[in-house]
Amino acid sequence: MARQFAVTWDYLCPFARNAHEALVNGLKEGRDWDVRFSAFSLNQVHVEDGETPVWERSLDDETGVGGVRALLWGIAVRDTFPDHFLDFHVAAFRARHDDGNKIAEEPVLRQVAESVGLDADAVAEEVASGRPL
Repeated sequence: MARQFAVTWDYLCPFARNAHEALVNGLKEGRDWDVRFSAFSLNQVHVEDGETPVWERSLDDETGVGGVRALLWGIAVRDTFPDHFLDFHVAAFRARHDDGNKIAEEPVLRQVAESVGLDADAVAEEVASGRPL
């Protein structure tokens, strides 16, 4: 019987990156895990009471929404293109932490998606649908 558990992620967090790389490696090695990946916004944790939540702000607003676009892309891939999620997930962390890219920028996320065999236009369309939000 598979061990079931949930983990949160935010592509901005280097600790999440370490944990998720280990999880993905374990899953690819055949560990008997049933993992539920749940997005978590580090930016939202720092929003003061009464301020606009990060997911209600414009994605082009640089004040505290840096990771939201990346989370939306991750959710879109997880839910709509699940066969590519693990690869996208690791590649998004790598883009942020190894390559120093701003994963809040759509061109960076498009590049990440394409690097793992996804149609970036299809992912962008899913994000634009509003469903991942």
